[in-house]
Amino acid sequence: MFKSLFSVTVVACMALGIANSTLAQSPRTETVKFERGASEATINDQITGREIAVYEVAARQGQRLKVQLEPSNLETYFNVYVPGKGPGMEAWANAQFTSIVVPEVNCFDSILPDSGAYSIMVFMMRSAARRGEVSDFKVHFSIE
Repeated sequence: MFKSLFSVTVVACMALGIANSTLAQSPRTETVKFERGASEATINDQITGREIAVYEVAARQGQRLKVQLEPSNLETYFNVYVPGKGPGMEAWANAQFTSIVVPEVNCFDSILPDSGAYSIMVFMMRSAARRGEVSDFKVHFSIE
């Protein structure tokens, strides 16, 4: 009895793992380009459900990066990753929580410690993502 219950549990867990892996989507990545001579750029975009949008911003050590997200769905946030790191790794900042580099929710502002491509990952909270909700958003980048 225990052996058959264990087998059923293992099979069910494997099926759930396969289902979850097919639901997860690869991040969509876009390089943020500034107009010639400009230090600001704004992108209008949309994510649905578990979709993730990643924006890469090339910057130099000592520059100041500001990122502001204005989402239609209030369960939409972003993480900031230092060069060489990205989704699935430890984030430098999570714009859901205020801190030294996040003076208010969905607003990042900091002097950059390294040169390279910083990744900004826009996502919806798991509960909203599971419901397949949509978030139209505007994300504003500036480098000083």
